[in-house]
Amino acid sequence: MTTTDDERQLKLLKHEEKDAVRRASGLADAFVEVVGAFAADWIGDHVQSEVKSQHAHTLSLGSDRLKELKADLAAVRQSTPAATKKALKGLPWAFREDVEPSPQHGMFAHSFSPMGRHSAGRPPDSVGHPLRLVLGQAGRILDAYGYAKLQDWKRSGGYRYPYGLDLSNEGNATLDAAAKADVEVIELRKQIRELERQIGQARAAAAWDEV
Repeated sequence: MTTTDDERQLKLLKHEEKDAVRRASGLADAFVEVVGAFAADWIGDHVQSEVKSQHAHTLSLGSDRLKELKADLAAVRQSTPAATKKALKGLPWAFREDVEPSPQHGMFAHSFSPMGRHSAGRPPDSVGHPLRLVLGQAGRILDAYGYAKLQDWKRSGGYRYPYGLDLSNEGNATLDAAAKADVEVIELRKQIRELERQIGQARAAAAWDEV
């Protein structure tokens, strides 16, 4: 392939990269939306489960206190998608960082997204850690209304769900799709860098031959 052909191919690859980044970005945003809805439902289900299982305590609260609890829970559920979006704002998607590939980043090994799921099927820590803080609002409500002391949930300045966390099937599917799109961006950038290297070497060789 001539240098002109390489340059034409490079231009096409860069167009493909832009399209791939746009596609990966859309899937990443969709993932955050799905997780936000999941978190709101999870908090509601968890609190209501405790309300039912600790029925004696629920009945002891009285009507006015239960109304306060329901209003508190409704407000938290409504604000949870926005809180989740804020908590997951800095997720380390590869498509957002045009970095030089390293052995761990795929240049000398199989490419992977830093947002891929763990082998156990759970989300990466960059999702799990901040999401547990969002889910900690369930612990705050349960503690405030006397359902449990929840010492394991308490953290400096707030609450954090302390146990293993699995996303919904929709959340996992959306994450997998976004991670796959992320890898496509990595692969395209590898091809672009390799072609840029070849073009540079060809130009250097031509300049050498001309003198």
